[in-house]
Amino acid sequence: MSPKDFVFTGRVSEAMHAVVKTVASQREDPMILPKPSISKRPAGDLTWGQDVSVTCSISTQHLGGTFTLQQTSGSFRKSQTSSTNSATFNIPQVTFSNEGSYQCQYQTRVSSRDFNSPQSDSIRLSVTGIVPVSVSDKSFKSRLQIPTE
Repeated sequence: MSPKDFVFTGRVSEAMHAVVKTVASQREDPMILPKPSISKRPAGDLTWGQDVSVTCSISTQHLGGTFTLQQTSGSFRKSQTSSTNSATFNIPQVTFSNEGSYQCQYQTRVSSRDFNSPQSDSIRLSVTGIVPVSVSDKSFKSRLQIPTE
């Protein structure tokens, strides 16, 4: 049905036109989720072996979805379902392999359809500190080119 199918005049016709236009646009336009936000605690550089938590949050009325935290150039990827508008991912005892940029994404199902948010902005995890190794660790000595006995 299109607006031209209505013969009414005046305010009724304008109201019907608005209703038809709204219904048509809802059928054509998919639901758009906003970009999630991302933060970490503690802020700043991390010390090797320190715990870090990364929180993803989104402003939406469509709760009960899944947050995914992914390292942009690495293998780290974790998902967590949340009944609220946020999820916190704990990364215990960070090492240099945890260094890099991370992004969040939110996915939810509405009326039997899946919707994905855009990727969040990136945050960077930087790890500093001395790696504890045994002095007798031959593989470590070989990487440093220290002669082994």
